[in-house]
Amino acid sequence: MPDEPRNFLNLPPEHTGNTSRYAVLPVPYEGTVSYLPGTIDGPVAILSASAQVEYFDEELGASL
Repeated sequence: MPDEPRNFLNLPPEHTGNTSRYAVLPVPYEGTVSYLPGTIDGPVAILSASAQVEYFDEELGASL
């Protein structure tokens, strides 16, 4: 498996850490699943998908 992002949006270190306004905590929880397990993998899947977000804003016509 390729390297998984270690933060939301796979941001560079200068945009993470103590200067951030918000924190996204990848907390896996599967305590109340009643049918099939698998929700425990959700946080890693969200972090992986967030690394694919496009930084180009169509309304502004610029990359943010």
